[in-house]
Amino acid sequence: NGNEEQTISWELDITPPQEHSVAIVPMAINSLNEGSVSFEISNGISGAIFTYEFTSSETSAIVSGAGIMDNTDFRVSGVDLSAFPSGVIELNLTLTDLAGNTAEPVWDQVIKEAEKEIPEGFSPNGDGVNDQWVIPGIEDHPNNTVIIYNRYGKVVWETAGYDNRRNAWDSRSNVANVIGKNGLPDGTYFYIIKFKNSKMSSKSGFVIINR
Repeated sequence: NGNEEQTISWELDITPPQEHSVAIVPMAINSLNEGSVSFEISNGISGAIFTYEFTSSETSAIVSGAGIMDNTDFRVSGVDLSAFPSGVIELNLTLTDLAGNTAEPVWDQVIKEAEKEIPEGFSPNGDGVNDQWVIPGIEDHPNNTVIIYNRYGKVVWETAGYDNRRNAWDSRSNVANVIGKNGLPDGTYFYIIKFKNSKMSSKSGFVIINR
């Protein structure tokens, strides 16, 4: 009938996401962060659907949810795990891309120690282990102020936004006219942690430097 031959082609995506990962924040659950956690999806796909499930080694309870990533990196905040008892809590997350391909689950885990308090010491000897004073759960309270005193009541170190990583105490003083720029001597020090926009107003106690 005189019509020219037509060719139609299309491309089918059958490759599931492979590069993404998930990480729970913080790295521990204790009396400071009150059982509420966040998690971060990295190297994902903008517009992809994610489903997640928290399970505990000590109970059959499940905390689950879903959402849509609005960027390749995405954070979900305020997941309440207070109903879980102490023990290992595992997060499994599944990502489904825009073509409907579902990836293998990625996972992370966190240890809940509901009664665990702030560590009472650390050993800043440069061996790469316990060289900084780690305050479990402080990441959930970014609007914090940490002040360290010596036994005479003099401030030897202070900061805002303590985060256990880039902004953490490694025994050195950061206060003018205090001897200890390269490391304060071993001994007992005292701290106060102040919080803003939190159920807690402050925490205080002691911490021992023992190299």
